Amino acid sequence: MRQALIATIIFCIFYALQIVFQQLYVRTAIHPLHLNFLSYALISIVLSFYFLLFNKKAFILIPDKKVMPVFILALGGWMVADFFAVYGLRFSSSINYSILSRLMIFVVFTLSILFLHEKANLNKISATIISALGGMLVIYNFKAKIAINPGDLFFLITVITLSISSVARQKITNKISSFQLTYLMFIYSAVILGFFTFFLLPIQGISAYKFIFFNSFVSLIGFSLVNYAIQKGGAVFFTLVANLLPVFTIIFSSMFLRQLPVATQILGGILIIFSIFLFQTKVKNVFDR
Repeated sequence: MRQALIATIIFCIFYALQIVFQQLYVRTAIHPLHLNFLSYALISIVLSFYFLLFNKKAFILIPDKKVMPVFILALGGWMVADFFAVYGLRFSSSINYSILSRLMIFVVFTLSILFLHEKANLNKISATIISALGGMLVIYNFKAKIAINPGDLFFLITVITLSISSVARQKITNKISSFQLTYLMFIYSAVILGFFTFFLLPIQGISAYKFIFFNSFVSLIGFSLVNYAIQKGGAVFFTLVANLLPVFTIIFSSMFLRQLPVATQILGGILIIFSIFLFQTKVKNVFDR
């Protein structure tokens, strides 16, 4: 369990740094489409070399035909989510994203009830309602003329589409490994975003190449840390400890961006984190009474 704790904390630190610097660079140096395309391409190259040199038996380029429709859903949801997450940082803050991203567990829960026959209980239903209230406090600006920042709406789209992708991925991993799935998603995303980049927004020059390497490195390491933490401590343990993400994001945001959270963000974040703890508490299923 100690290994899982350390891995999750390191993940939170790395991911907090990533989204803080993404906020800085997508506003000043690089378009979100270019950042995602170049990062995906670089990660695909690294993973391709890994497979070909060290694990040729696991190397695949086309998933099983039986899961192809679900794979397309998982791929599409992930690409849309990742783009809107980065694009939203042009308007809203990394602090808001780190807090709102914690809502994903509740969207996955709702989708799992609808499509994976997940059982509901009173705690989970109550936690979902409390988390929705917390999310509104995070995104609603009571003083501004525009009450809701459009970037926060992009973050909510990210939460929904990434949740759809996560549910779809659960149906695929019984056919291929999670590592193979990640590789396929990166390489197909690189090809698709490369197409959009070439025809819609060609790259004129790259001034933030150091950040692209950093972004790619952190994404790859982050994926490995998540898998390791879940393997050692379980998904529930990882979810609870990952609530440290907003804390590290606030620290790095104040250090590098000179931004501090307002009272409603803090209150909303507390409600969301409380709701996650409530969500994980086991009680008798309401439909089994």
